[in-house]
Amino acid sequence: MTFLLALFLVLLIGVTVFYRSIPTPQPLYPLVKVREIEGILARYFPYYQQLPMSQKKIFMKRVMHFIQQKQFIPRGFKPVTLEMKAMISASAVQLTFGLPEVSLSHFRRILIYSDDYYSTITRRYHKGEVNPRLQAIVLSWRSFVEGYADVTDARGATRNGARIRTGEYD
Repeated sequence: MTFLLALFLVLLIGVTVFYRSIPTPQPLYPLVKVREIEGILARYFPYYQQLPMSQKKIFMKRVMHFIQQKQFIPRGFKPVTLEMKAMISASAVQLTFGLPEVSLSHFRRILIYSDDYYSTITRRYHKGEVNPRLQAIVLSWRSFVEGYADVTDARGATRNGARIRTGEYD
């Protein structure tokens, strides 16, 4: 009996030491960024504001996944902000919400211009487009913001007059 107790203690200590030596994996989505993004969406994204809590969790998980899977590339201005990533990602998730795990995986890059941009292909100014050949979604940040700020425009709206900060892109 003493032998079994000693064996049990040795195994218990061995297992404890073994599991403590395994590094704890980093969370897939850092909590600080999740909370920051939740705050951005709670303030500026009416669709998210109206979701029940259970749906908000699913929506947020998809937004975080979208952000991590895409490369956000600024064109002609300083680095892309977390607010930009959150709003663009939430818009993409909104388009696919209700569909089974759609993440627009074909599009790997999001090119963001500060204003409408000239396309050398069409020889016209654009507010946004998709380019399957380049695996890119391209958009004008100013037009994106205006779409959400104009409550009379059915393409985007804000609640209670809240405005998306455009910073130096105004």
